[in-house]
Amino acid sequence: MELICISCPVGCRMNITKNEDGSIDVTGNSCIKGEIYAKSEFEDPRRMVTSSVKVIGGIYPMVSVKTYKPVKKTDVLNVLSKIKNTKIKAPIEIGDIIIDDITGEDFALVATRRVKSMN
Repeated sequence: MELICISCPVGCRMNITKNEDGSIDVTGNSCIKGEIYAKSEFEDPRRMVTSSVKVIGGIYPMVSVKTYKPVKKTDVLNVLSKIKNTKIKAPIEIGDIIIDDITGEDFALVATRRVKSMN
């Protein structure tokens, strides 16, 4: 598997190989961050999910949100589906939990913007 590292600005081109004994070899990285990233991406790829949620009664019609931690790559579409159908009432503060346990792995969806109510 070939991969470009995103852990730092260098962008090393790495090759990942799984050996018969189950160990993983990473080549092409110039630092330990690249090796850690490559192994993680190979074994359990995860992504931060960012989106927006409809706001009811707020000075803005939407609030930006993100998952508190990276979620499994296979769960991203499920998370986006749940976000699509969510509405939240203003006021909202940064860090407010919008959806608790969005993936079943105790990952919350949190607000990343403050939205005052229209009153």
